[in-house]
Amino acid sequence: MKYKYFILAFCAIALNLQAQKLQTSISYATFYSPESQTYVETYFSVLGSSLSLKKQPDGSLQGGVEIDVFFYQNDQLVTGDRLRMMSPLYPDTIQAKMPFVQQVRLALKPGNYNLKLRIRDVYDAAEDYALEHDMTVAFNADKIQLSDIQILDSFSKTTKPNPLSKSGFDLVPIVPDGAYFFGKEVEKISFYAEVYNAALLGPDAPFLVKYFLEDFEKRRVLNNFSGFQKFTANAPVAPLLRSLPIKELPTGFYVMHVQVIDRNNEVKDSREIQFFRDLGQEATSEVDDARYFAELAPEGAVYLDKLSDPDTLRRYIESIYPISTIQEQRIAKIQLDGGKLATQQQFFLNFWRIRNPNNPVDEWNRYNAVVANMDKKYGSRVLPGYRTDRGRVFLQYGAPTLVEDRRHEPSSYPYEIWQYNQLQSVSTIPQTNKVFIFANLDIGSREYRLIHSDAIGEINDPRWMMRLMKRDYQINNIDETGNYIQGGQQGSRMNNGIIMQGASPVGSGYRPQ
Repeated sequence: MKYKYFILAFCAIALNLQAQKLQTSISYATFYSPESQTYVETYFSVLGSSLSLKKQPDGSLQGGVEIDVFFYQNDQLVTGDRLRMMSPLYPDTIQAKMPFVQQVRLALKPGNYNLKLRIRDVYDAAEDYALEHDMTVAFNADKIQLSDIQILDSFSKTTKPNPLSKSGFDLVPIVPDGAYFFGKEVEKISFYAEVYNAALLGPDAPFLVKYFLEDFEKRRVLNNFSGFQKFTANAPVAPLLRSLPIKELPTGFYVMHVQVIDRNNEVKDSREIQFFRDLGQEATSEVDDARYFAELAPEGAVYLDKLSDPDTLRRYIESIYPISTIQEQRIAKIQLDGGKLATQQQFFLNFWRIRNPNNPVDEWNRYNAVVANMDKKYGSRVLPGYRTDRGRVFLQYGAPTLVEDRRHEPSSYPYEIWQYNQLQSVSTIPQTNKVFIFANLDIGSREYRLIHSDAIGEINDPRWMMRLMKRDYQINNIDETGNYIQGGQQGSRMNNGIIMQGASPVGSGYRPQ
């Protein structure tokens, strides 16, 4: 049996199983009912094509998983269940590329628990995985409370009670892979939540449940993406089942808030879920945003002489990629792939005018000084500094909080550990306490390549320690991460778990004024 341990990402409670073959996403939410008190729903989403599929008598294909769900408290089993999830019958392997969903509902009293899961492929004994996760079930009968928010793939009126039934509806959840992701094909977000103990407001007292979106980076409430539902306090559970249109919502990170508000406009309780919206526009010859091709201001026009060389201008545009938004990266790609010199000049100068309307040229010069420093520190005759991994990370996220240089560690290629207390970028979600591992795997070269990071959107390799020790250790077990080997290496910092809070950033990076 193989063991993997998981880190929760964002506020959404989610686990993701990245197995060699089996691909399963797991999440859970807590609810309350007067009959069973508090209970936990654990959701499983299995990708059919990741299973070993067995041919059925009618010629179709089917796979499945067996799942053990057990909750422990102080090493004592409290409750649990075992289920077998069989996939739909697929006519061929192409149809097996969609996930199928099931859930387990178990009553649990408020408290701290250790959730233990075991997942096995029905037709492949080698695909056998175990997971553990600490969790808390919370409920307070003396205050108004919201349940967790359940994001739905679909819902319909219940005709026959089943494990997906709740409040008269069959609710099919979306089981996120770390974070909720909504592409351009998604035009609305359907969600479910429950309000408990509303009777504390008084008999038949009116109250609202309000829901709205907030821009994650700017912390700006988007009033065009909001709604509410009126209730009266006459039931122990008030269910909220709503859909929020997002067709016009631009690409970016957002927070969905759900709040209970009394007659005095006081927020009694709230919950939130974060998600990423990606419209996924293809790079075309069309202009994405006219702001980047507006007529140049006089000071910008004067600077055009310095941007008349196509090769120099290309390098300049390439160098701003790390600090560009997703939209700006797409526009830049269009211009570099076939844009005319005049439109490339417009895009480049307006890029800086948007950041600093009063002094766009000064803003560029300030950034270019950091680019020049990256060339000096990390560049080579064939690769400018902004195209190296260390240079790109420095430009994109700013100066790291701490750098550990481990170029002389025994039994290892030279490597560096970069730690960020705060990680911010216009193209990613803000994060805290993130680590980047750079390694020099080519003898005689000065280039350090990024081999692992726990930051969202960056390369993540659980076997990064094995790559560093490949000179002296050859291990063919794909599940071996090298922990036990490095533990015996005196002076090794591969398992560095120290977070240096309050340390000063190393070096001077660029931040818009």
